[in-house]
Amino acid sequence: MLACGFLHRDISFSNHLLINKRFTDEFQKDVIQRISLQKNEKRKINIDQLKKNLAEKEKAGKDAEIFVLNYERSRLKGHKNIE
Repeated sequence: MLACGFLHRDISFSNHLLINKRFTDEFQKDVIQRISLQKNEKRKINIDQLKKNLAEKEKAGKDAEIFVLNYERSRLKGHKNIE
């Protein structure tokens, strides 16, 4: 990107790279706007869907807890310190 001129080093901070001014408008239009749109699309969820997602996660968590509990019970079955 440096070699093709898209980026150049910042003269004030040697570890910073800047987009060449010839490309900033296109970069803003093509890349930044697409990223912004994707972020907005991901966040749009209604309250019913949120509640449904939370209920599904709660059920999955409970199922996982039961699975682990049963696994540990079977693994430790017959252990002298376990009732």
